[in-house]
Amino acid sequence: MLVVAGLVLSLAIACAHRPTGGDPESARRTADLFHHRIRWKDYGGASLLLVPEKREAFEEARRLLNDSRDLTISDYQLDELQLVEGGTAARVVSKIFWYRLPSVSAREDTVVTDFVYRDGTWMIARQVGGPFDEELSAPYVPPDADAGTGSAAR
Repeated sequence: MLVVAGLVLSLAIACAHRPTGGDPESARRTADLFHHRIRWKDYGGASLLLVPEKREAFEEARRLLNDSRDLTISDYQLDELQLVEGGTAARVVSKIFWYRLPSVSAREDTVVTDFVYRDGTWMIARQVGGPFDEELSAPYVPPDADAGTGSAAR
């Protein structure tokens, strides 16, 4: 009985001190939702899935590039998801099939999207490749990161 009580206490302490993070299924759902929204040109909805620090640049680029008219994402597939940093970050690798007028040449890009688990939800912190590379590929520095360490960039 004493052994069981000790084991229960140990598990309770371990769970209480585990860094809180998201689960892989909710990260996959967020990745799928972002891809779905950009495919159907819901850029306002897609921007809500970005960290707040990147939303304005993303929305402004959609307006300047006239993406509601000129960008077509014909398909996407999520290939890989990996939780990192104790479940507080995730990396999704996907393929996006797209073109932007006036070009009619279809592109197939491998896209790497980095997510952070912040305020109880997954948010896109960085995306490299694909039609939003210019606005989203800069390393992400959390607002509470110590500027002197440089270790928070993803």
